[in-house]
Amino acid sequence: MLMHKKNRRIEPWTLGEAKQLGKKPDSMLAHRFRRPLKDVTAERERRRVRLITPPRGWTAREIKLLGRYTDAELARRLRRPRWDVRNRRIEFRIPPLCPHLWKSFSPEEDRLLGTKIDREVARLLGRTKDSVLHRRRRLNIPSFKTSPLFWTEARRKLLGTMPDKELARRLKRSYESVAALRQRLGIPLCPARNLWRPEEDKLLRTAPPKEIAKRLNRSLGSARGRRIALGIRSRPFKSRTPLTLAEIKLLGKMSDAQVAKKIGKSFSIVRYKRQSLGLSPACLPRRWKAGEDALLAILPTREAARQLKRSVTAVESRRAVLGMPVPNPQWRRYTPQEDRLLGTMPDVELALRINRTPQGIQVRRSQLKIPKFNSKFRPWSPQEEALLGGIPDKEVARRLNRTLIAVELRRSRLGIAKRG
Repeated sequence: MLMHKKNRRIEPWTLGEAKQLGKKPDSMLAHRFRRPLKDVTAERERRRVRLITPPRGWTAREIKLLGRYTDAELARRLRRPRWDVRNRRIEFRIPPLCPHLWKSFSPEEDRLLGTKIDREVARLLGRTKDSVLHRRRRLNIPSFKTSPLFWTEARRKLLGTMPDKELARRLKRSYESVAALRQRLGIPLCPARNLWRPEEDKLLRTAPPKEIAKRLNRSLGSARGRRIALGIRSRPFKSRTPLTLAEIKLLGKMSDAQVAKKIGKSFSIVRYKRQSLGLSPACLPRRWKAGEDALLAILPTREAARQLKRSVTAVESRRAVLGMPVPNPQWRRYTPQEDRLLGTMPDVELALRINRTPQGIQVRRSQLKIPKFNSKFRPWSPQEEALLGGIPDKEVARRLNRTLIAVELRRSRLGIAKRG
C-alpha cells in the first residue's frame, strides 16, 4: 500500500523553519519541510532573505565569443552583467568589436573656439557641446561673452516682468546669461505662480480650504498656506446635521471608526465630538508585557508582529522606545574553527562551506589581518624542512615538486648551509 506524503502547504511557518531560509537551497528545504518549492521561494522573498549563490564561471565557448560581439550584445546573450563581459575581455587583452574612434581637433577648429557660444560651435563642427567645452578649457580659451551693446534699456526693462526662461526664449539668449544679469542688477524674480487677488482672500474666511481650493481651481496646500499667511485661524468643522442623543450615547462604547460607520458620519466628526464631551475611547491601547519585549530582541519585525498579533508600526515604535536594534537572524559570531579556516582557501569557496557571505568573510579576514589565499603558495611542513641541507637543492625541489628558487629561499631563511 502506497503512503502519500503529507502536504504542509496550508500550515503556518514555524520559527525553526524560518531560520533555515537562505542557508540551504530552496529545493532542499522544500523536500525537508514537505512544502511546494514555489511556497518556499515565496516565503523567503517575503521575509527578504537573500539566497547566496556561487558566481557562474566562464566556459571556453563563452570566452571564444569575446570580441566577436559588442559587450552589450554578448552580455544579453550570455545573461551576464555588462561590466563582467568587459572586464573579462580586458583581462584576455581582446580588443572590442567597435573601438571608439577619437576625432581630434584640427587647427582650424581650434580657432573657432571662443568666437561663439559653445552650443553654436558644436553645431558648426558636428560635435557635442561637452567636447567643445573641454577642448576650450584645455587650451585656456575664455568663453564667448555677449556684447554689452546687446542689452539695451528697453531689453533691461523686461527683466523681472516674466520668468527668466521665457525671456531667454524670446530674446534667444541662454537662461544663465539672463538670470546672471537680473541678479547683478538686483531685480527680483518674477513669480511663476498665480498671485492671490483681494477678492480671493475674502473667500478664505467663508468656507473650508478644501472647498475654496476647488472653487478657485487651486491646490489644497496653496489655500491652507494662504490662510496661514493671512493669520486666519482654522475653526473646528461643525457638522450641518448635529448628532442626535441616541448617537451621542454610542460614543465611548465602541471605537470611533465603528461609530462613524454606523451613524454615517466622518471619523473626524465622531472623534471631535467624543473629545469635546470628555469621553475616553472604547479601545484602549494594549500594554506591552515583559515576555513580548523579550521576543522583540530575537524575532524580525514582521514575524514578531504576526506572533504577537500587533501591527508592524506598533512593533517598530516599541523598539524605538526601548532603543532596541532590529535583530538579524542571518548574523552569527565566528567560531575559533571558522577563524582558522580564513586564508586557507578562496573567500567564495569558504563562504559556501561555512554558509556565510564572501563580503563577511573578507571583512573578518581584514579584521584579523589574515592575507588573502594564494593558490600558488604552499606552506612548508616539518618533514619538508628536514630535507633541506641533507641533499642538493635540485633534488629537494624535484622530490617536493617545488621550484629551485623556493627551496633556496627557504633554506637561507632557516640558516641552513648549502650542500654541494
